[in-house]
Amino acid sequence: MKLHFFLVLFFILTSTYGICNMASPVRKGSAVSNAFTSRNIEIKKEKILIFTDKDFQKARFQIEYFIYSGSDEAKIPLLFHASGYSGDFKVRLDSSELDITEIPGEYLNNEGFPYNDLKDNFISDSSDENSGKVYIKWSEESGSYYSLNDLKYFETSVSKGEHRIIIEYTADAWSDRSDWIKEFYFIYSLSPAKHWKTFDSLEVVLKPENPEAVFTTNLGNPSEKYGNSVYVWKFAGLPSDIIKIDYIPEVSLFSILLLYFEPFGLTLIFTGIITFVHFLLIRSYRKNNPGKKHSPVLIAGIFLIPLFILILYVYSFELIDSFIGIYAGRYHGYTFLIILLYPVILIVYGIVMWISDKIFKRKFCAEIELK
Repeated sequence: MKLHFFLVLFFILTSTYGICNMASPVRKGSAVSNAFTSRNIEIKKEKILIFTDKDFQKARFQIEYFIYSGSDEAKIPLLFHASGYSGDFKVRLDSSELDITEIPGEYLNNEGFPYNDLKDNFISDSSDENSGKVYIKWSEESGSYYSLNDLKYFETSVSKGEHRIIIEYTADAWSDRSDWIKEFYFIYSLSPAKHWKTFDSLEVVLKPENPEAVFTTNLGNPSEKYGNSVYVWKFAGLPSDIIKIDYIPEVSLFSILLLYFEPFGLTLIFTGIITFVHFLLIRSYRKNNPGKKHSPVLIAGIFLIPLFILILYVYSFELIDSFIGIYAGRYHGYTFLIILLYPVILIVYGIVMWISDKIFKRKFCAEIELK
């Protein structure tokens, strides 16, 4: 009956952990790619300016394409994939803002798309289930297929010579809470540039609002750096399929100390302390009551201490998260299943302490007999 009581008590104490998040630890943010463009247009240079806020929760992107048209009144059709962004998605040609429109219905059938040179960007293998779609990479390992109606579209006419197309939008950060501290990151796919007629150079400029922020990128070391607030990368070709900027917030030194030990280490320390205290109490009881057949101190400790150990292990996750604060990942899985170990720990702990009690009993009984 006592065992059943303690098991019920333990389930009540750990019930808050019974509802665990089986969803993905990644919260999606903005996903925007380079343009799919007509092969009649030469893109001489691309410049990407990224202005992050102090907490790396949002960033303003400004993408500039420096293009050259070899003929008058050349048509420029551009396709973008953009999702999850904040505010407006703006496109300007030189000083004029352009309207982003729905792709005309007759274009949704790729056979009817009028720009044959742009159709080269699409997968055209008729045996492929993704025929007529574009493939955009969002990580170094994987990407997704998109049909025309998943893309943003605009077209305009330009005169012969050099022009500048500017894309502006505000991106929301992606977040990954699979670790103790949330990771925030921004992604921008460069993979459509593989279909461009030319790609002479790329320049990436990052300006974090917080100059003390510690971040990483997949672009390597900056080519140039101006103080602690402007970082510049310059490339003669595509450095990667994507640009990724990662930021992990700083936490307190005490949080770092707790993370060093983690729940298992904290539980071991607690186990050592409470076991030593129980050991001394067993010895003290036997010293004062060597002739007693059963020790209530021993029995109570055998049932309670394994329970306390498991409770501490479960709640140490919450303890560490509370010290980390708002940036805690809080994605720990089914920690309450530690209850399954209760009978095992109880038996092992009980045997060790029962043996200790017997040793003390014999010792103090022998001392009384000698007297």
